[in-house]
Amino acid sequence: MNKRTKKDLLLLMTAGAAFIASNLMIFMGVQSGQIAPVDNMLLWGGFAVLSVCSLIWAVSLLGLQPLVVAVSYSAGGFIAYQGVRLTPGVNVAEIATAGATYGAFGALVVGNATTKVRLAFFTKKQVPFIAIILALLLMDGLLNSRVSNAGLHVITNAVVIPFLLCGVIVGLAWLLISKVKPVRRKNMNISESLEQAEQPASLP
Repeated sequence: MNKRTKKDLLLLMTAGAAFIASNLMIFMGVQSGQIAPVDNMLLWGGFAVLSVCSLIWAVSLLGLQPLVVAVSYSAGGFIAYQGVRLTPGVNVAEIATAGATYGAFGALVVGNATTKVRLAFFTKKQVPFIAIILALLLMDGLLNSRVSNAGLHVITNAVVIPFLLCGVIVGLAWLLISKVKPVRRKNMNISESLEQAEQPASLP
């Protein structure tokens, strides 16, 4: 295993830890009474595990920056929670996990469409399967959180805002940052070359 692969694997493990930590916070909130009880703990737990495993697998195959997706995941869950926590009759914990998934999905969509430099795990042959897995994951999120039966307010806060704000915007921000760094590095190299060229040659 080369140095780059080890680094990318460490990033994936860090992102996975962030995914798990987000769901643990939701679980602790349910246990402490700060979040409404989960209707079906087995169903919610299964969806949380499925979302974490699927996202790690998708990130590795797409070769995207795992930490960007992890930020979108955590932010999406937080925004979904804040948007519905005072709404009566909704599954807050389930919607928070679903919102996190939609936030990460937005980052994956933007990243896959715009990223040129990818992690060492990227392989084009398996990319079509990712669309199928993510589609099933999103459908599972809709069913698990019962967003489809809720009002427009819940749908907006649980699906639309996490996807756009935490997924697309974070993904585009990372794209801009990743483009600025090479430009700065190139400008620094040009400046150093000019400074060296301007220095007078030393006399023998």
